[in-house]
Amino acid sequence: MKIIPLYKLCKQDYHLKFLSYITMPQAISNPTFSCISNPKKQDLLLYINDCVTQYHTKSGNVLTTKPGNIVYIPTGSEYEVTCISDNPHSSTFQINLNFFDEEGDPIRLSDEILIFNPKNNQLKDLFEQLSLLHSSPSPLIAEKKSILYMILSILTKDILSNSTPAALIQPGVDYIFTHYHERPKISDIAKLCYISPEYFRKLFQEYFKVSPTKYINTLRLNKAKE
Repeated sequence: MKIIPLYKLCKQDYHLKFLSYITMPQAISNPTFSCISNPKKQDLLLYINDCVTQYHTKSGNVLTTKPGNIVYIPTGSEYEVTCISDNPHSSTFQINLNFFDEEGDPIRLSDEILIFNPKNNQLKDLFEQLSLLHSSPSPLIAEKKSILYMILSILTKDILSNSTPAALIQPGVDYIFTHYHERPKISDIAKLCYISPEYFRKLFQEYFKVSPTKYINTLRLNKAKE
């Protein structure tokens, strides 16, 4: 399935199919959900309302969210998620959907789980509006989709507002500083920035005047000398 990052997708005439909306209570008595060996059959978009969650993917990655984060989970994902919260009323807002390109072919925003940390507080209000609309006796599909398009548009603008070279690669740079001893792959680091490995290398080289691979090796050598 073709992959188009969100910041590129929202510049195209894409389509989406709204499947369902669920407010998921994160029950303290049973805070873990697993779909290992049972891959997701549609994309998910979640707003982490008032809890901390931790995703353990089948490939071994561990991703932690905090309140206000938005999580994208692509079709086919296998993971276990645990809610870490003392609040018995903690919850997440979950949208099940599918994306399609201009020709009507199915697409994904990524082949891995993505966590966005938007600064726009309007997003929570839009998820709550969607919740109220979805629970109404006769919700209009077009109205629900219009709110969802607005959510995606605001999220895209939030990403692009931080798209100066330094800001764009900062999540990857932070990851390098804390995981250089693991020899992280540039492809994995680039995913944290929602850009291609080639573009990450280019921006990193321009900013640090050295390739990311050489930078990681230098960190490892300096640490070994201590």
